[in-house]
Amino acid sequence: MRLLQLHEYLALLDGQAARVSPPPDQAQLAAWLDDARRLWPELRLQAWEASPRRIESVTRCEASGERLVHVTADHKDCFLILVVPPDQVAPAAHILFDIGAEYREIYFNCPAFGVDDPVHRDMITDLVPRLGQESDPFAILEKTETTYLQIYADGPRYSVEHQLVSLACHYQLESTVSADAAVALMTSYAFGRYEWARDWRWVRQTL
Repeated sequence: MRLLQLHEYLALLDGQAARVSPPPDQAQLAAWLDDARRLWPELRLQAWEASPRRIESVTRCEASGERLVHVTADHKDCFLILVVPPDQVAPAAHILFDIGAEYREIYFNCPAFGVDDPVHRDMITDLVPRLGQESDPFAILEKTETTYLQIYADGPRYSVEHQLVSLACHYQLESTVSADAAVALMTSYAFGRYEWARDWRWVRQTL
């Protein structure tokens, strides 16, 4: 089952999604939950048995017809989302996504400058370009402990990584970027836009 990147999931949502009506029957729900259970060891989450797992909702993307099966993960509003093509009953892809994290206050953590506070734009524009001159040249935009974007400066070039929910979904930009690009990426991430996900090429990392 293919792991979607965030921009692919966002593309599905661009066409809007609504709850499936009539809802799937219990046999189909049980089959999808079993698909999730088999996939679970790859996700690097808490053990399947650690929490009650259930299908919270099933929605259909209006543009494509894909169904999105939301299976509860490790905390409230965090899901394994199975993507089921319109002409199939078995999922073809999946993504881990913390919906709740999209509405939380984002913290900017930058040890080189003693900052660990709710983000505002000046933090990014003022501090990020100066990181390459520091001995501890990294900064993190943290939605949760496991969903974040981070940068590391090596002189004038910046490595950029992001993670969704767990180490199973950890990505790095395919190449380093300039300070201006790092500022643009962090600003996009911090203020609810998704250019950082859509306009850049991310490569999954094995950690």
